[in-house]
Amino acid sequence: RAVQRAQDGGQTVTGEATQQPPKPGSGCRFLLAEDGQVNRAVFVGLLEGEGHEVTWVENGREAVEAWNSTPFDAILMDIRMPTMDGLDATRIIRREELKSGRRIPIIALTAGALESDRQQCEEAGMDFFVSKPIDIEEFRSIISDIQRESPLTDREANTQSDSVGNQSSQGESVW
Repeated sequence: RAVQRAQDGGQTVTGEATQQPPKPGSGCRFLLAEDGQVNRAVFVGLLEGEGHEVTWVENGREAVEAWNSTPFDAILMDIRMPTMDGLDATRIIRREELKSGRRIPIIALTAGALESDRQQCEEAGMDFFVSKPIDIEEFRSIISDIQRESPLTDREANTQSDSVGNQSSQGESVW
């Protein structure tokens, strides 16, 4: 099984997800499950631009496999994907978490902005809801909350993301 890992400059290479935790003081480690090439590039660019590490996959089945093999701080999960959608992948992850007692934050990514979409995501076990096109300030706020709560990395030394996050204009949206 190939997992795509985003590298410097937003380029990607094929390889297996690694098991090493991030260095203390570094950004968060995110799993991005997104089948759309343009959307994937946007999320990778936003996250890497703020010092985070991103591993991406193209469907829910691959997301479950990557989550099982690598420690992540959070998952960004597209709702509509081939092979297995994000709702089913989230349900599987939440069932598996019952055995371990751990819980990873899962951010729903969807083009649907209806209340029924949000409710479906919550019922599947997703913690946050981001509709596309995204509001950058809202997205950064969610990422900042996750970064503060992450058990994988040392956040006290990492203030770079906060200063970078304040450079964007209010209400800026990206697809």
